[in-house]
Amino acid sequence: NINPNYIEAKAGLSQAYGEAVTNKNLLMINNEGRSQSYCNAIKLAITGNELVLEIGESTGLLSMVAADEGAKDVIKCTSSETLSVAANAIINHNKYGNKVKIITNKPTKILTGEEIPKKADLIISDFLSVDFTERGVLSTILDANQRLLSENGKIIPESAEIKVALLGENPEVNDMLKV
Repeated sequence: NINPNYIEAKAGLSQAYGEAVTNKNLLMINNEGRSQSYCNAIKLAITGNELVLEIGESTGLLSMVAADEGAKDVIKCTSSETLSVAANAIINHNKYGNKVKIITNKPTKILTGEEIPKKADLIISDFLSVDFTERGVLSTILDANQRLLSENGKIIPESAEIKVALLGENPEVNDMLKV
């Protein structure tokens, strides 16, 4: 902000954004089927007067979709300060700064009446990926459903499955396990 032409500062900021938005984030964003499913679900859920809370470590894409679909208030929550700055830059660059508020906090620490004005009508959890059990995802979603979702509120996704395939002795698998 002091010197907008300071190239080293711009390079450092770009590097920080690159480290905050991980390959896993990019894979999830660029998964067209996944993104389209979320967009379709958001379109079906929003009628125009909702408070939407997006929780998870992402860039705020789904918050922008909710704003586009007419949600009254949209709040994006991420626990990473660096990712919060990156999401804020992305949201502002795409002209959603006046529609999407970003808070930096763990979803399990959000307080109704403080970070969010009331319980959400729609919660979008965007941290479902390959491993539903990692990083306390399940306990975070259960907590959000219990504490942060209004009585008739909706949550996206509303369900998930864990599928496991047992593998027998297999040369291909054994080769993959050799390190």
